[in-house]
Amino acid sequence: MWRMVGAVLVVVLGAGGCGSVTMDEETVARLTEQGVDPDLIFLVEVPGFDAAEQSMGPVGDDGFGMSYTSESRPGAIAHLRAEKTAFDDARCTAIPISDADPAVPVECASEATGWYRTSGGFHEYVLPLDPGGHLRLSAPVDALSAADLRASLLAAESLAGVTILTTPRPVPSITRGDLPSVGDGAPDNSVGEGG
Repeated sequence: MWRMVGAVLVVVLGAGGCGSVTMDEETVARLTEQGVDPDLIFLVEVPGFDAAEQSMGPVGDDGFGMSYTSESRPGAIAHLRAEKTAFDDARCTAIPISDADPAVPVECASEATGWYRTSGGFHEYVLPLDPGGHLRLSAPVDALSAADLRASLLAAESLAGVTILTTPRPVPSITRGDLPSVGDGAPDNSVGEGG
């Protein structure tokens, strides 16, 4: 779910025990400063995986990438990639799958909604983007089913789909316990004898 609350962009995604992902205005600004096209910022919910938010970054000239890790399968990583380049049957077997040995040939099957690819114990689903580009999600074959790869991409959330809400975000009051009740309110940081 993507929400614009007041002047702060808050992106929250994740249900069913897969952990939530938040993306604020600062993160979006950092990504765009690094060359990421905001139209290519996507988040997906990957069953059994949690988003590694620190992995968000540019891919290629203006694409976006992010990784997801699994507590139940230590070492298993799913990779999300969004790029502006077109994807077709010819490229399907030519582009290596993330983490797979590039020397192992890629097998590709064209489907109604995209392409399913496998190589050396890894697999990937590729979804074309409108008006151009593509979105890819890859993972180890034994960590995520082909159906889950496909379903995750088909339910992907895009930054382009934000909704403006007119309700301002509440600001919680903060009570500090280290401020004196008299004087100008500054903490007493003086040092006594010998200190």
